[in-house]
Order: sequence, then C-alpha cells, then structure tokens
Amino acid sequence: LAQKTNDLGQISYGLSRIGGIHYYLGNYRSAINYFIEALNIGTKIGSKRRIAIAINNLGVIYAVLGDYSKAFEYFKQSLQEVRKGSSKINEFLVPILDRRNKLENDLDNVKDIINDGEKRARAVAEETMGQVRSAMKLG
Repeated sequence: LAQKTNDLGQISYGLSRIGGIHYYLGNYRSAINYFIEALNIGTKIGSKRRIAIAINNLGVIYAVLGDYSKAFEYFKQSLQEVRKGSSKINEFLVPILDRRNKLENDLDNVKDIINDGEKRARAVAEETMGQVRSAMKLG
C-alpha cells in the first residue's frame, strides 16, 4: 500500500521492519541492505527520525558482528540526527546519552548485553516462526 501511494516515510518504515526481521533471523547482510535502503529514503525525504532509526539499526548489526568501532560511529551519527530534533526529545535522551557514554568505556559489557539480546531475539523469532508454521500446517 505504501508503494502504491508512494508514501516514502512508510516505505522507509517497512524496509526497516523487513531489515529487523532479517536481523532476528541472523541474516545480517540482508538486514544491512534493507537498513541502508531505509536510510537512503529517510535522507531523501529529510526525516530525521527515519535517518536516526536506520543509522542506529546499522550500529546494532555492526556491534553484533563484532565491529565495535563501526557500530559506535553509527550510534554517534544516530545521536547527532536525534540531537537535531526538538529539545523535548533531547531532554528525554539525556539519561540515555549518559548511559551510552558509560557503555562506550566498557565494551566487554556491551558485547555481553548484545549477545544476550541476540539470544533472546532468536528465541522469540524461532517461537514465532514455529507458530506460523503450525498455523499454516507446514511442519
């Protein structure tokens, strides 16, 4: 529907969602491609929110892949986009930014958090896919 109406904001959102599904399934390269496509559309329409979300998603993937320096560069870019937003958002983000700064100095903890989150996400994705297969009587 978003493509039929040429709603680029929704197309970017949809691409991010598809990228998220690929991420949870462990298809990181595919997820990166979808997030980059979402980023390109977000940039085209000038949506700070879509840009920040896509860049942040790229940071998450690179962190999972173990490329922490690239991940933090994406996280920093995402924060720069968010900071361009309203002051209310910035006020909301102050504790998050403080936490990010602390985590940046403790990469072993970040790795543990990401690995734990990835395991949980995989479990949820596998359970959901099992329910879909069962509902569709695929096995």
